[in-house]
Amino acid sequence: MRANALIVLLLTGLVAATYGFGIYLFAQLVPDMRASLGFDIAYVGTITAAGQAGFLASALLAAWLTPRVGGGWMIFGSGAVCALALLLMPLAQNVVLIGVLLTVLAGTAATVFVPMVEVIARAVPYQYRGMAMGLVSSGTSYGVFINSLLVPFYAPQGEWRTVWWIVGIITIVLVVCVLVVFKRARLFVREDEDGSDGAPRKGVLREALQGWVYKVWSMNFLIGFSTFPFQNYLSSYLRTELHFGVEYTAQIWASIGFVGMFSGLALGALSDRIGLRGAML
Repeated sequence: MRANALIVLLLTGLVAATYGFGIYLFAQLVPDMRASLGFDIAYVGTITAAGQAGFLASALLAAWLTPRVGGGWMIFGSGAVCALALLLMPLAQNVVLIGVLLTVLAGTAATVFVPMVEVIARAVPYQYRGMAMGLVSSGTSYGVFINSLLVPFYAPQGEWRTVWWIVGIITIVLVVCVLVVFKRARLFVREDEDGSDGAPRKGVLREALQGWVYKVWSMNFLIGFSTFPFQNYLSSYLRTELHFGVEYTAQIWASIGFVGMFSGLALGALSDRIGLRGAML
């Protein structure tokens, strides 16, 4: 049971890295990176769009690749690529290269999350899977909360690159732990190789064309109109147009992260009791 809990915590940490660091750290550092590198707010929109395109393409790639290489290897590889991109970010001087790195980071967010359903199904008993997925899903908020602690400490001194170094090192530690724990738990062995699942798999496209998938996709599509634009421009709006300080802006981000840290776990526990449909409603 302790090993299962450790696996869930490591998955939560990787979501914190790929989503919280890989996607939302840039949103918090936009004013500081703009002042240092000289790009305009329109380029922020271009980077955001490129990142979401990378996320979509990587999600489709992960759905095709996971049954072939295994969920464990997909998660480990995604974490490793995320760590490398985070460490390259402070070395980049060209805004185009920064856009490419952010697109890669958004892609790792998709490729790390898609195979997690398979890994959690193998590592966590059925009655606890809702809580486990809830905790893993809230990993983004843990990453956002960590960002909000680091940004006001380094950004005012113009040391925004240091923030990228720190989160990159954190991600490397997570990836090494994943390698060790997954190897011991045999999560790098595919289900059809260890004999735990001999049933034939349906095609990904056939599974994706079911009615309920359209409904969930539509809900996420509508949510995307509010959350991503709001959060991507939040720091720029508060600091540039409303002239709030970096500390106050970080507190706003911290409040967002703090709520998400517990709401994901609470909804996951609720789904274990009343079902997924009830929890979503």
